[in-house]
Amino acid sequence: MQPEHDSQLQALFAKSAQDFRDEAFVRAAIRRIETRDSRRAIARSVLWVAGLAGVAVISPFLIDGASWLSDGLDLAFSSTNRVLYTPVGTVCAIVLSVTLFAFNWKRIWVK
Repeated sequence: MQPEHDSQLQALFAKSAQDFRDEAFVRAAIRRIETRDSRRAIARSVLWVAGLAGVAVISPFLIDGASWLSDGLDLAFSSTNRVLYTPVGTVCAIVLSVTLFAFNWKRIWVK
């Protein structure tokens, strides 16, 4: 493009932009977009507050659930330890570990 056309092209775009903003359709579309964005911001804030309130409401149940889970894991670990601390349990754990290692050695060592 020749240099003398640049100023003409810029003037054309400036005029088009001004004409474009004055149209009723564009103003209505911009107004709808701004309304939609403000509704989304309000909805996001309301959902944020509702989420925090929900966590606050169910936190006693979460604490009880964590305590229940901890008791269950303690029982599972103590049962496992009682079995593994016997000679038969130790031998079974070693055999199982060697077997799993033998079947998965390619996955472990070969990339």
